[in-house]
Amino acid sequence: MTYPDNRRRDDIKEEPLTGVGADEFMSSAPITDPADPYAHLTSNPTTAKINQPVDFDASRSHDCDHEPCVQYTFDFGDGSPPEKSNKPIVPHKYAHPGSYPVSVDILDKYGKTGKASCTQRVIDPKDPDAVGPPYAQLTSDPTESKVGQVVYFDASKSHDFKHEPCADFVFTFGDGSKPLHSKVPQVSHRYETRGVFPVSVQVTDRYGQNANAGLQQRVIDPEMQDPTDPYAHLRSTPTEAKTKEPVTFDASKSCDCNGEPVKKYVFDFGEGTKPVT
Repeated sequence: MTYPDNRRRDDIKEEPLTGVGADEFMSSAPITDPADPYAHLTSNPTTAKINQPVDFDASRSHDCDHEPCVQYTFDFGDGSPPEKSNKPIVPHKYAHPGSYPVSVDILDKYGKTGKASCTQRVIDPKDPDAVGPPYAQLTSDPTESKVGQVVYFDASKSHDFKHEPCADFVFTFGDGSKPLHSKVPQVSHRYETRGVFPVSVQVTDRYGQNANAGLQQRVIDPEMQDPTDPYAHLRSTPTEAKTKEPVTFDASKSCDCNGEPVKKYVFDFGEGTKPVT
């Protein structure tokens, strides 16, 4: 699969092969937390019949350690109550045909959150060829990139009501850059700063109908401190002690990545005695 390199698209005045057009857009890069998780959502089948179970899958979501998230809250877009689960895959049935905006809110072991979405199609088996909005889905590779590394975004599984490819795609990368208008579903993008960025795509079929999908992309800087590492602080009183004079060592200003107190302290006093926990 060949992805266009769109890194210099803002410097190119003529229309590039991907179909980028002039766009009146100004935005500053949002403030993001580099410790937030990667969020991703897909569904199967992409077009379901009334009362047919649809499996919504957020299993590609992960925290900054690439470990699974601990809680998933699915909103199926049909007015039913959101469903909380400790498993990333849940089934759901729809009672009526239509196009439903589905989202999942994920929670990792650090208490960090993320969000992903897709648009689910449901048809009436008595009228399977009825015109309806398209199905939209978005994936990225890699799920966690380094600053300056190319990330490939893929909306090729999006399709119209006839399961034909969509005609237009508008990608928003969440970093303050211009939206990218494309005639092809696969595009690339580089991020210049670390963080977690809400990426979205709006797909439009040949009938002029559109649908949306989104994910949360992680970008790291290997030369910077891991944002989930705790802050460590230690002071002593007095700073200069006499022989056998008690010295108080205080690590109370240490905290985790959420600003909460650290749960365990191991003091090594540097003179050969056993560390104190």
